[in-house]
Amino acid sequence: MKSEEQRSETILPDSAGKTETFFTRNVRLITFLTCIAIFLAFFGPVSVFTIGKLIERRADQKKPMTVEETLKLAENPAAVTFDLLRKYDGRYNETETVEAYYMDFEKYLILAIRNKTTGKLTVFLENLDSGVRINLLTDDVRAFFDGTLTQQEESAA
Repeated sequence: MKSEEQRSETILPDSAGKTETFFTRNVRLITFLTCIAIFLAFFGPVSVFTIGKLIERRADQKKPMTVEETLKLAENPAAVTFDLLRKYDGRYNETETVEAYYMDFEKYLILAIRNKTTGKLTVFLENLDSGVRINLLTDDVRAFFDGTLTQQEESAA
């Protein structure tokens, strides 16, 4: 039989000279986490701002004006507002008295003008090739696109 001393030696491992701590045991993990933290510190804000700009661009993306869209607007002229027209792709300009919004598509130009003091909206539709201009809110837009406006109607418009 083994003596009491021998039993205790075999049961308990010799821990003399072993000074392993949490940091020495996990040096790879700590190095990896430090590298990730440094990477995110430098490139994290860049990616956040880039994503924010992409979201902003998509939100600001306006649909293009087309002949079909123009005909839809002309069907209900009372519902046409300056803000509704600004949802289409175009150029905005402003002076002290009026706001103007230009939308050009195919060979046509729509010019929306709103008086700042009265709020009155005027919308012109012009064929850039022929120079014929009509009022989108009051004139026959379908005839304008079909090219069936007579010379008298063109001069009256």
